[in-house]
Amino acid sequence: MRRFLVIIVCFICISALAKAQKRSVAVVPLDSGAQGLDYGPLIASTLGSRVHVVEQTQLKDLLQQAGYVFAPEIPPARVETIKKLASEGEELLYTDPKAAIFVLSRARREGANLSEAFMFDPALKGIMQKVNLLLVWAYVLSEQEDDARTIMRQALQLFGPDMSVTEREYHPRLVDFFKKVRDDLLTEGSCRININTDADDCTLYLDGNPVRFEQGSVEVLCGTHYIQVVCGEKQSMIHRVLAPQASEPPSVFVSMALDSALKIRNSTASIMVAGTEDIETFVTSIAQVLGQVTKTDEILFHGLFANEEKKELRAWLVETTTSAIIASASVDVPAQVISVSSATSLCDMLIPPTLEETKTQTMA
Repeated sequence: MRRFLVIIVCFICISALAKAQKRSVAVVPLDSGAQGLDYGPLIASTLGSRVHVVEQTQLKDLLQQAGYVFAPEIPPARVETIKKLASEGEELLYTDPKAAIFVLSRARREGANLSEAFMFDPALKGIMQKVNLLLVWAYVLSEQEDDARTIMRQALQLFGPDMSVTEREYHPRLVDFFKKVRDDLLTEGSCRININTDADDCTLYLDGNPVRFEQGSVEVLCGTHYIQVVCGEKQSMIHRVLAPQASEPPSVFVSMALDSALKIRNSTASIMVAGTEDIETFVTSIAQVLGQVTKTDEILFHGLFANEEKKELRAWLVETTTSAIIASASVDVPAQVISVSSATSLCDMLIPPTLEETKTQTMA
C-alpha cells in the first residue's frame, strides 16, 4: 500500500513538473497583403495542449505593457475645442483671472488624455504648452502661487526643461516664475535613460523634442518620458518609459526593424512583410524583442502568401534567446475557407503532437 502511494505521489510530482516546464510560444501574425482568413486562433487552439500559447489577440496589450504607445488619432473637433477654450481663457486673464482658471483648466483637461498623441504633434503640443503656461499665470494673478507652482512643475515634467518661455510671448513675471520653478526642479536631481537602437544615423525625439543622441544614455528629469527614433523615412513607435529617482537607469531598445513594420488595427497587432524574400532574416532579427515583450521561449510567425494561383500558409518557429529558426513549414490552403486539416498539418510539422494527443487521434 505504501509503495502504491509513493508511486502516485511521484507520478503527480512528475506531471506537475512537466506542466511547469512546458515551453511557451507566442503566435504572431505576418501580414503580406494577401487577402485571406485568419489562421491564428486555429493555430493557437491546436497547439494549446502541447505548449503554453500566448495568442495573437494578446499581442497589442503586451506591447502596451512593455511601453509601446499606440496614440489615437486626435479628433479635429477636440482640437478646435481646445483652441477655443485657450483663446477665451487668455482674454479673461486680466479682467477675471479666476474665470480664466476655470476656462483654461477645461482646456487642459480636454488635452490631458491626448498627451501621448500631442507630444509628437508640434501644432497641438504648442497649444497645450501655452494652455499650461497661461493657467500658471492665471493662478499667479489670483495670488495662488502654490497651485501655480504645481501646474508649472507638471508642465516641466511633460514638456521638458528646454521648453521655450520668453518675454516675447509671456509676461516677464511669468518668465521669471518659470525659471525659478525649473531651477528648483533641476536642483532636486536628474535621472538617466539608457537608449539603444538597431539602426544608424538616427534622430532621437525625447518628449517630441530632437536631442543629441549617441548609443548610450540621456539625462532627463525624473518621471515619465516618451521616446521616438527617426531614421531617414522610417520612424519607430512611441515608447513610454519611467525614469524613477534613486534607481538603476531604465533601458529602452528601439527595434526599427520591428517598429517600422508593426501594424495596429483596432485591438489587434500584426507585422507587415513585403513577401517571403529575406523573411527569415527579418523574423530572426525581431524575435528576441518580441520574446521580451511576450515573455515566451519561442515565437511562431505565420502568414498567408499568394503563390501564383494558390495560397500558402507559411510559418517559422524562432527561439527568442538565440534568434535561431527551430522549424519552418508550409501548406497549401483554400482561398475562401479555413482548412482545419491544413492548419493541423502545419502545427504537426512545427511542434509535433504529444504522445497523449497521438493516442487520442489514433483511437478517434
